[in-house]
Amino acid sequence: MAIKLRSISFVPALRVIAVLITLTGTLFAYYGLVGWPNFQYAFQPEAYADSLEEGHNLQSGFHWAITLWDNHDKQDEWPFRLALESLSSPYPYLYYVDGTGRESIKNIGEVPDVETFFSGLPTHQKFTLSDGRTVYVGLAPATYHALAERYATKRASGTTGLYLITAGFVAAMLGAGYVMYSAGQQSNSTEIQLSFLDRLYLDVGLVIFLGAFSVGLIGGAALWTIFNRGGPQISLVLAALLAVIITLVGLQYLSTVAKRLKRGEFFKHTLIYASIARVIKAGPLAARASGLLLAYGVAISVSLSLRSSLLFGLVIIVAIMYVVNRALEFKAIINGIERIKGGDLSYRIPERGATDFAALASNINNIALGLQAAVESEVKSERMKAELVTNVSHDLKTPLTSIITYVDLLKTEGLSSENAPKYLDVLDKKSQRLKVLTEDLFEAAKAASGTLSIKRETLDVGALLTQGLAELSDRIEGSGLDFRVNLPLGRLEVQADGKLLWRAIENVLSNILNYALVGSRVYVDATARGNQVYLTFKNISASPLNIAPEELVERFKRGDESRSTEGSGLGLAIAKSLVELQGGTFKIEIDGDLFKVTMTLLEYK
Repeated sequence: MAIKLRSISFVPALRVIAVLITLTGTLFAYYGLVGWPNFQYAFQPEAYADSLEEGHNLQSGFHWAITLWDNHDKQDEWPFRLALESLSSPYPYLYYVDGTGRESIKNIGEVPDVETFFSGLPTHQKFTLSDGRTVYVGLAPATYHALAERYATKRASGTTGLYLITAGFVAAMLGAGYVMYSAGQQSNSTEIQLSFLDRLYLDVGLVIFLGAFSVGLIGGAALWTIFNRGGPQISLVLAALLAVIITLVGLQYLSTVAKRLKRGEFFKHTLIYASIARVIKAGPLAARASGLLLAYGVAISVSLSLRSSLLFGLVIIVAIMYVVNRALEFKAIINGIERIKGGDLSYRIPERGATDFAALASNINNIALGLQAAVESEVKSERMKAELVTNVSHDLKTPLTSIITYVDLLKTEGLSSENAPKYLDVLDKKSQRLKVLTEDLFEAAKAASGTLSIKRETLDVGALLTQGLAELSDRIEGSGLDFRVNLPLGRLEVQADGKLLWRAIENVLSNILNYALVGSRVYVDATARGNQVYLTFKNISASPLNIAPEELVERFKRGDESRSTEGSGLGLAIAKSLVELQGGTFKIEIDGDLFKVTMTLLEYK
């Protein structure tokens, strides 16, 4: 009977191979863990003479030699005996302490020259203390070679263990990865298939796996200890068997996790999720009551099952403390409401934990914060109204005073006076100034209220700027400013009201002509990024800009607080309102004396 190769599925065979690779890797890693006390030596130099252990051993000998010296007169007491024992065991030190004003202590016998003696040892150190004492500590050749051999053994054990753990971990991860990748796959179905064991909740399975892992780890460690102390060979086999069992349980759990992930049921297939979902479905009050009753019931059950009156009393005390804490939180809320009601809007009720009272306190604090913001906004609004009245009065009174003064002069001197033409010129200028102020004020009011009618059309921003700058060429040339204009080569189109957009641009340019430092450069850029068109104006201010950017767009607000210039203080406020009416943004930035305005409009494509 012919067998078609295409009908044979290699997934089960590969899955078995992956399981075997995982088991092999686990055994390698498990065996490598035996050398964990020696892992630190794997990162130290190969030669014992270059290792930290040699220096540590000599430092230890120095410590005990000094202790022996300091307690030389108290040889019956434990510090002296401990020092003497430590210098002799587990490996003997050769030492010599040269005292100041008293006999030296040593165990090297009589030698012609101490320095020469210790220099002839495989290793030694000389210490000179601040009080003039000289301490020599060294190791005899036999002791040194024994320590070097022990160091080499430990280093080899640590290095081999790390290699085994690394190789085993990589192999186990590769095998487990394929097990998870192929989990639930069947040759005759595209759906993820579940087995009987996959019905177990994921969190319950995790607890089972962790329990098995802990038992296996403790049991394996005990069996390894028995084997290393000369126990029977069967202890090694049992330790390997435990590692295999833990690995198989872990692979089954990972397979279940992979299947649930592929089915989109990772969180839903947990006992915690299922329990919480049922409680939440019953409503928030039921959820809170269930949680409290469950916690209290478990605590009481445990205390009664242990027949411990002490534990039962502790549970009662904890329950009383919980109720008292909630009562204190409620009292804090009541006190906070009283303070806020009394006008202390800056007070905040403490928000402790994640209880319902904490949520209530948070909501009340947010209400107080909103009230405080509203009050501060109202105070600021009243201040701005007062400043507005003052500024309007000042800006209107100045030209009116001049008009009245020169009218009186004309009445006194008559129209036939030789000064009459000069007086009439001043009257004309002041009248025009008054007209501009009233028109700006009227336009600012309409722009702020949003009652201006907008006639949108497709505009080429580059052409609009070029035409507008040409109209202002006389003022620009007479200003002493160096304008640098950067416009795109092609058309840069927006949907806007040409008249209103130019008025906004003209106001910004007029602001620059009035307040820029004479002889400085002015940069005008039009660019497009994404679906936005950016109009940027930058200049250096002639006067220090000791003012916040947001205040400059307030009506009748000037950077020139002395109000000695001809500006109305409305230009930037009008420009901002006109741009925002057309769906754009108007932003002012100040960096030292650098003044920058950015208008943003939606590009028309």
